[in-house]
Amino acid sequence: MLRAGVAALRAGPVVLTPNLTEATHLLGRDPGDDLDAEAAELARRYDAVVSLYGHIAAPDGRCWREESGDAGLGTSGSGDVRAGLLAGLLSRGAEPAQAACWAAFAHAVSGQRLVPRFGRIGFLARELLDEIPHTLATV
Repeated sequence: MLRAGVAALRAGPVVLTPNLTEATHLLGRDPGDDLDAEAAELARRYDAVVSLYGHIAAPDGRCWREESGDAGLGTSGSGDVRAGLLAGLLSRGAEPAQAACWAAFAHAVSGQRLVPRFGRIGFLARELLDEIPHTLATV
């Protein structure tokens, strides 16, 4: 049912950014430990680019991984910041896989940049959002 819903709404390429609970619903089961494989399965199943906790997969089988994120990104709203960054990159013309990779990178590095000021788990999503332009300017 969900697959038909995604396909029916599609006006162009789709990028999914599920958390683990959402991935459970999309997969119809609990995700296993191999998030690369789970992202790849979702990408094929929904014909979409999937960004699952830094594991990024395209429906054509290409995969990437962003490993520099840590526990601080688990703050409420952090995934919404990443999804908004991704949407902004898409709106500026980035290809879906490129936007997913850059969003995952900027999200993770922005979190790292906040650690000296707030600690590993002491920052809020709004502080993460404020850090992203500085991160992108240094790339």
